[in-house]
Amino acid sequence: MAQVNQYQQDFQFLATLHAYSISELELERDMTSTLEETLRYMDISKTLDLDWTHDLLSTTCAGLSGGELALLTTRLLLTASVTKEKLQSLMQRFTLFDSVYLNMVNLGRIKTTTRERRRQGRGKHDVNAIDLIRAIVKQLTKLDNNISEMEYELRTAEKLIGEEKCRGTATPINPFEEKVQKMEQRLQQLAVKVEDTNKEPQSSK
Repeated sequence: MAQVNQYQQDFQFLATLHAYSISELELERDMTSTLEETLRYMDISKTLDLDWTHDLLSTTCAGLSGGELALLTTRLLLTASVTKEKLQSLMQRFTLFDSVYLNMVNLGRIKTTTRERRRQGRGKHDVNAIDLIRAIVKQLTKLDNNISEMEYELRTAEKLIGEEKCRGTATPINPFEEKVQKMEQRLQQLAVKVEDTNKEPQSSK
């Protein structure tokens, strides 16, 4: 229930942002927390792409039974899909905040020099929104390609399962089990970092 209330509070905040008398400090805090979470999901996306493209897809998943291939691909597909959705929603949130920030500059509520500092990325949490959008779009494109490949492998797994049932083939030992476990551990570590960040006290809305 607490999480539901958090969702409701957050959605309400975004819906009334245009009329909300938000301060420069509050806005920068929201932008910073959103940016940090975005970059963490970028790390998850890059790790997923590296493991899938270079460690697993490069082997054509040879030696895996239909069931093993289906299990592995389903896990990765779920991670890729969730990561894609999170990156999209976080980037939409950040660009909304950036637009509000620019509007506050135009209204004289924030100094132009402060806006320029953020745009040039001089500080730790300063970023050029245009550059960030390019990076996110590039990563989302890779995720789309990964997801398409995973869906193809999943269809392949379904065919293998059908063939194995007809032949009564026993499931062989998975030669990539250790590699898969290491990959899942890396993704889990990144996911824990994101979860811990979400549990940190957020700025009041």
